Amino acid sequence: MPLLPAVAEENAAQPVINSHEPDSKADKAGEIRDLLFGQTFDSEEDFTKALKEAEALGASGQLLLEAEIARVVIQNGAGDAGALAKRLEAFGEKWDAENAVGLRGQKTVTLFLHLLKAKDAVTKKDLKTFRAEAAEAAWIEPGVMQLLQRMNAAGMSSKTEQMPEFVALDKAIAEGAEEGVRKAFIAAIWADVPVSQDLAISKIQSWRAKQAAEAKAKKAADLVIPFDVKLEQAVGDPVTLKGLLKDKKAILLDFHASWCGPCMQSMPMLPKEAEQLIPQGVAVAAFNTESSADAEKIQKRFNLPVPVLVGKGTPYAELFDVDSIPRYVLISAGGKVLFNGHPADHKALASALEKIGVKLGVPATSSPESADEE
Repeated sequence: MPLLPAVAEENAAQPVINSHEPDSKADKAGEIRDLLFGQTFDSEEDFTKALKEAEALGASGQLLLEAEIARVVIQNGAGDAGALAKRLEAFGEKWDAENAVGLRGQKTVTLFLHLLKAKDAVTKKDLKTFRAEAAEAAWIEPGVMQLLQRMNAAGMSSKTEQMPEFVALDKAIAEGAEEGVRKAFIAAIWADVPVSQDLAISKIQSWRAKQAAEAKAKKAADLVIPFDVKLEQAVGDPVTLKGLLKDKKAILLDFHASWCGPCMQSMPMLPKEAEQLIPQGVAVAAFNTESSADAEKIQKRFNLPVPVLVGKGTPYAELFDVDSIPRYVLISAGGKVLFNGHPADHKALASALEKIGVKLGVPATSSPESADEE
């Protein structure tokens, strides 16, 4: 998730080359993304070389900045984290989330802004600022604590009391007010390092898991799926989910993208599962999140015997909370989401299908060679 130098205004003014453009531009976009994000760099020299090559190919300032941020934050590379933070902030509302690789959405942009500022504070040996920025980052995504601990070169030490901060945190969690929990968490996380970090993170993760489960259950109960939205296909006239369902029991959608390695790795399984499901009354379709050109390439590359739909511009990814791919979504003819998860979660998918009288056999191992062929 990264990018290169250049003034913020210049970055924002450059056109973003992306996979929504047809053919040659889509191919070039894929080449740029592979160059910047598809490899691990052994040295800063190699990374700088890749940046220059990507820039020469026409990579946008935003994409280059994403690459630099990923290098500094994720790979712990050299670089001026403070300067990167300022450049990221300078984009403001001009940040093109749709064409970003990793910083897709304000929450993620804010997370990486705090991570950059935390790393900058480490460089300046400013422990107070590091703790403040690290706590804000961990509040957004508790999973970054390990990264922050690795990042911190200043060392942590603090006095240990009976951690009254955690009494306050437990009280705030019981009351359930978001801002109250946030403040208590930020106070508790540094109360007795490293014990307090693990304890605070554990409590927040449990609280968020409970919140997420409750929200998901409510959303599923209230969900109204629009079956009449017209969907482009890689091949053929536009269709709707209603048309694909017809008199079927359900429809299985495979959300994917051509740039997603795990998606391409699991794609050979889709025809095998379709072979089992279609005769039992379950429609199956691949759901490409990019462009019609990308969808057509996927259909040809894997010789898919099922429709490959184009999801760009449709409400379905957001409706089904598809925030990671690959993703299978199984929808009943009555409009209920029966399964929403990773294709590899075969047990849960089979259990959902069983409830509508459909059996799914144990999948054969997908072929890495098939997934890597162009």
